[in-house]
Amino acid sequence: MSDNGFAVKILTSAQIISAGVNPALYKGDSPFVGTNGNWWVGTVDTGVCAQGAEADRTVAENTRKTNETARATAESNRATVEQGRITAETARVANEQARQTGETARTSAESNRATAEQGRVTAETRRVTAESGRVSAESARVAAETQRAALGLTMIDGKLCVEVKRE
Repeated sequence: MSDNGFAVKILTSAQIISAGVNPALYKGDSPFVGTNGNWWVGTVDTGVCAQGAEADRTVAENTRKTNETARATAESNRATVEQGRITAETARVANEQARQTGETARTSAESNRATAEQGRVTAETRRVTAESGRVSAESARVAAETQRAALGLTMIDGKLCVEVKRE
């Protein structure tokens, strides 16, 4: 098994030459089937496609691992996006509750304002009625005073007295 988790098959020089690889170019390195299904020597892709069950298995396993990594990444991204959606929905619900609370307070304040306005109207109506009564009473007092004066009557110590003119 190599460091990258793939099976390493040691080939003879005859097998390497029959695969189209010049072993003189890669002294000291053993050829192996790479993730792309080609023969590799060290870090060099020979460009020669390996053949047989081992090559097919290596390519299939590499494809499976690549697909699994992509699936795991996609799932992680999906979970992140879902968490973002949940966070946004939680914020939306909190904002809606705050809006409803504000609307309830506004409705209550409007009701209080309407009640206060009705109280003001009632008080104003009573003030107008009282003022009308005061004006009527003043008119009656003026009429009575005018009549008293015409008759020559005067109030002295709370008693009605007749003025007598001396000549």
